[in-house]
Amino acid sequence: MDNSIDNPKNMIMANKLGAILNDQYKLMTDMNKVLNHIKELAADKLEYVELYQDKSQTTKRESTFNVDDFEKFFIEQLDNIDELKIQNKVIEDIKKKLNRNEEIDSVNKEYEAELSLERDRYQCQPKYKRYAVNKEFREFRETLWDVKNEGRTMPSLLEYTRQKYGRDEDILEIEHEENDDEIVITNRQESMICPLTKKIMIDPLINIRCEHSYSSVIKEYIKQSNERRIECPVAGCKHYVTMSDLRPNKLLARKIRRKKFQEMEEEMEEREKYE
Repeated sequence: MDNSIDNPKNMIMANKLGAILNDQYKLMTDMNKVLNHIKELAADKLEYVELYQDKSQTTKRESTFNVDDFEKFFIEQLDNIDELKIQNKVIEDIKKKLNRNEEIDSVNKEYEAELSLERDRYQCQPKYKRYAVNKEFREFRETLWDVKNEGRTMPSLLEYTRQKYGRDEDILEIEHEENDDEIVITNRQESMICPLTKKIMIDPLINIRCEHSYSSVIKEYIKQSNERRIECPVAGCKHYVTMSDLRPNKLLARKIRRKKFQEMEEEMEEREKYE
């Protein structure tokens, strides 16, 4: 089947929409980087307040750090990214219609009409549910929770978002529906010991396929493999690991850094006892 565009006008418009999509995807990449910066900055500040500052010298200025301010920025950025995703979907759908030589009287009117429909669909799901299943928001909450509550299981994210972002009408809806039971939120419980070296991890990396973590030395194992991949070294895991599957595990790196700091403090306290 010939999928070429016969109508020159459609072809020009499809190319323009393609250029717009490229720009918007680049923008989305930058916005996701901002999300990560907000998360890391909030965790750095909270970590300093909770662990590293001298409690005896705490000032009023230092104690005014508010995690909620960072969460507000984070949520606003998530909403902006979702809006961009909706716009991209509408543009892609119109571009496909043009590629199929479908007649569109006004691309602008088509865009506005479809955008309105997609926004309505998006708004059908309550905010608290959207945030509860959002991977980036889960990581944000996990990172901050772990700074103050390391080793303890984080409470239900769904319950947290329902209380903080649910509206009165959402609460009334819950009384008549049990849909929330279908939303399963689990907390990652990770070992600090590398399955390869059997020692505390150095520069931990996470496998995006199975969410197991390893020291960065795993890259050397992959390079030495003829297939440029190895089986996940975690017992019982059936996934493989390639270079493209690996991402820095910043949450685990923070845990390891705090553990080393606390061990150093304990060692210093022991020394002081005998001085």
